This record gives sequence, structure tokens and C-alpha cells, in this order.
Amino acid sequence: PEGQKARGRLKILRSERLHAQRPDARAAYLLGAEHAQRGAYEQAAAFWRAAVRLDLSLGTAHLQLGLLLLTQGRVDDAESAWHGLDPLPPDHPLQHFRTGLQHLARDEFAACLDALGTGMAANTGNAALNSDMQRIAERVQEVLAAAAAAAPAGGEEDTADHLFLAAYRGDAGGPTRH
Repeated sequence: PEGQKARGRLKILRSERLHAQRPDARAAYLLGAEHAQRGAYEQAAAFWRAAVRLDLSLGTAHLQLGLLLLTQGRVDDAESAWHGLDPLPPDHPLQHFRTGLQHLARDEFAACLDALGTGMAANTGNAALNSDMQRIAERVQEVLAAAAAAAPAGGEEDTADHLFLAAYRGDAGGPTRH
């Protein structure tokens, strides 16, 4: 395992050097995903920002950057990152994912699950992104179940501000790969 980690870090360093010599949006996006997967979220954000500077049409980079910022509790910054999705048609899967994540930020869990489900059904081109969204949906369902089990008998909905985000940060920390 340690040898694999070292090889992975070496691969990332080589890719970073190549990217520094010849900046490329897709390479920057992939480097961001690699850093996010290993928990280096600031580096991931930096590469995703570079990716969208190099190619404004790289919608998945806008979405992942926004998701990363959202998991850090930086809702306004996440919204700013998602503005890069504005040119996409309203029925585009990334728009549904953005809408779901916006609902999540407001603790509107049912609407979040609906939008994520619609996005996953429409997204036939990026299975890894669907896996991320499915993980988020499952985590929302777990948090809802835990909140329901812990709710007072009177049925009062007293969930903590951004209950899911706190739980998601504690469990997963941020987006993964793509």
C-alpha cells in the first residue's frame, strides 16, 4: 500500500510538472480530481479553478469545485463556482446536480434527493459523477433517518444548521474523482 501511494504521488508530481509547462484544462481538471481523492482539497480547488480559467465550458470542473466549496461550508463561493454552469440548458444533468446541491445547502432534503435523482437519470455520460451523486443521496438518506430516529416525540423538526454538510464533511470530506 505505501508503495502504491508513493507511485501515485510521483504520478501526480509528474503530471503537475507537465501541466506547469503546458497548461491544459482537462489535465488541470484531472489533477484536481486526483488531489481531491487523496484529501488534498486546497490543491484540488486550485487545479479546478485553473481548469475553468483555461476552459469555461468544462462544466464538471465547475460542479466539482462548487461541491468541494460546499462541503467546506463556503456556500457563497460554491454558488459562484456554479455560475459557470449557467450557459447549460436547464435540463442538463449538471444543472440538476447543481439544483440538488443548492437544495442541500438549504437543508431541503426531499428537493435535493429529487434533483439528484433526476440528474443521475439524465446523466448517461459520466458514471463516476453519478457515483458521487449517489453517495451524496445515500448520505442524505442516512442523515434523514438518523434525524428521524433522534427527533423528539412531538415531531418537532429541530435539525442543526446544515446538518448534512457537517455529517458529510466528517464522513467523506469532499468530492472524489473525475
